[in-house]
Amino acid sequence: MENFCLSGQRESKQAGDLRAVLYDKNFSGNFIAYDVCRGEKIKGDLRYDLTLIHRELLGKELPKTFGHYHLHQEPELYEILSGEVKFLIQKYETDPLVITEAYLIEAQKGDRVIIPLGFGMVTINSNVNEEALISNWVNNGISNSYEFFKKGRGACYYIFYQEGGGWQVEKNENYKKVAPLINLVPKAFPDNLESLNFLIQPEKYHNFLTIDNLYKKL
Repeated sequence: MENFCLSGQRESKQAGDLRAVLYDKNFSGNFIAYDVCRGEKIKGDLRYDLTLIHRELLGKELPKTFGHYHLHQEPELYEILSGEVKFLIQKYETDPLVITEAYLIEAQKGDRVIIPLGFGMVTINSNVNEEALISNWVNNGISNSYEFFKKGRGACYYIFYQEGGGWQVEKNENYKKVAPLINLVPKAFPDNLESLNFLIQPEKYHNFLTIDNLYKKL
């Protein structure tokens, strides 16, 4: 899928760029893990990006992105354009190594996934038979922070590949305390969010942008 980025700024992440967040500290793979296309579209204060996650395993782990928080806890909207994706999202109160909420969101082509306020996230290609292409709308003024994922050597759980297309979860022992991982699927996208104003003025939607409103448990 070489031509997925037409007018944005393309950036490739090598597997070696992810070494700080991998389960396998000795991983030495040398290939492109994922590509990001920033600013494929601009709509007022919003930016539309694309992420293409490739198929190659990262040691035992399923293909994934580095992981990030938003500096000002802003929400983000994703849509799965092709493939199958898991979003591992996590939240802390005061200590980034003490996770109070952790969720694994299962998403398929056509699903739209909202990352609520205050959550950090990792995007995972859960089907290694194909690449995963994901779009996102986000406030153009947003800033990503990667430091807490470096500090914890990744998200609070690792997602391992199992032969035959399965997967396995293992808690990341670099964290001091981790909430149980809850599996979710997205609910239908709410009509009152179609304007995407919640990405620009999230404070007006604070009571709506909750896990219970946006997802259902598996």
